[in-house]
Amino acid sequence: MGLGFPVIWLATWKLQPAQRRFIVPVLGGALLLRMAMSIVFATVPATRIYHQDAAESEIVARLIANFWMGEGPPIDYLISPKNYGINYVFAGFLYVFGRFPLNAAILNSLIGTLNPLLVYAIGLKLFHEAVARRAALLAAFFPSMIIWSSMALKDPLMSFMILFALLFCVRLRERFSFVNLTGTLLPIIACYPIRFYLVYFIGASVLGTMALNRPGRRVGGLSKQVILVAGLMAVIVGFGLMGSAMEDFNSFFNLEFVSTYRHGMAASANSGFAQDVDISTPGGAIAFLPLGLSTLIWSPFPWQMVSLGPIMTLPEMLMWWSLGPALMRGFLYALRKRFSDYSPIIVFATTLLIGYSLTMGNLGAAFRMRAQVFNLLFLFVAFGEHLARKSKPASNQPRAPSPGHTLPDIERASGAR
Repeated sequence: MGLGFPVIWLATWKLQPAQRRFIVPVLGGALLLRMAMSIVFATVPATRIYHQDAAESEIVARLIANFWMGEGPPIDYLISPKNYGINYVFAGFLYVFGRFPLNAAILNSLIGTLNPLLVYAIGLKLFHEAVARRAALLAAFFPSMIIWSSMALKDPLMSFMILFALLFCVRLRERFSFVNLTGTLLPIIACYPIRFYLVYFIGASVLGTMALNRPGRRVGGLSKQVILVAGLMAVIVGFGLMGSAMEDFNSFFNLEFVSTYRHGMAASANSGFAQDVDISTPGGAIAFLPLGLSTLIWSPFPWQMVSLGPIMTLPEMLMWWSLGPALMRGFLYALRKRFSDYSPIIVFATTLLIGYSLTMGNLGAAFRMRAQVFNLLFLFVAFGEHLARKSKPASNQPRAPSPGHTLPDIERASGAR
């Protein structure tokens, strides 16, 4: 708690006073809820129904911290060759702030609190104040966003990396600078030891976004693409990751491997679905994609709520299903009429959704992984709600908001006085 509020103050000090008056209380409330939930999980073991991976991370991080303190043996044999980084992140926090079982969850509570701030900043850049505020509120207080940020999982940090890269990618489209280039590249590279395959998803999204630069700036977009590719390659070679990257492409980015991986997830969990689906060919993957997408975004459906885990999600699902029309309205409007302007979140969200739709084989994994995409979808939900409000009455219908405008700008443009 003593660390959280200074971090919030530092993270928001460059915002305008009116913006700080809104976002600081939101972040403070988000932090308190996440820390309270962390304490509940720690003190009432019966509530830890989603903690399979979290329990392992807590143990491994504490053992690593013990070794660094000279109070335990090395535990290299417990460290996976892939996605090991989160254990060292938690261990570093334990090493500095004490090896208490709750500390890893406290760190995630803080990281999860900063994610609504990044959503707010992206909303201000691409939309305007009204959309940014609504999206930030959803990111701060949506039930699953609180839950997954209150336990020792890698998802809050991955969401932070995705949002951070997206924000600086948006800035890089507007103005090329070393700071914006670094802010785009660093989180992409930092993803590799935490969830390696997301490096390729995010990297492809960034390059695609730069290619879809605003009309009249295609040459600039191409030059930025070249610089981005050169920067990524320099980092990959400099850190000796070329061999690992080639291995990843030959294994993970092979539809036969993806099909086997997905089948294993579906067969090994009580909530597995479509166990016999074959996505080892492009045709099979395309045919499965609608089912995978709908399951990832909208599940668990009522007929799938047959155990405690899915049933516990019912309040959130009722809320999420009610937001479906706004989500579709905002996404389709952005896709049809302002694709170039909103391409950063369209490309990012679409890439992540397709990737997870093809790999997730059970409802539990889908419910958890989509939290990383929710932060982007909340922007479309807020945009869709704003469009619906502004379309009534029809006689006062405004033109669509342009990226970077503030709410007063939109109201003046629409004739509101």
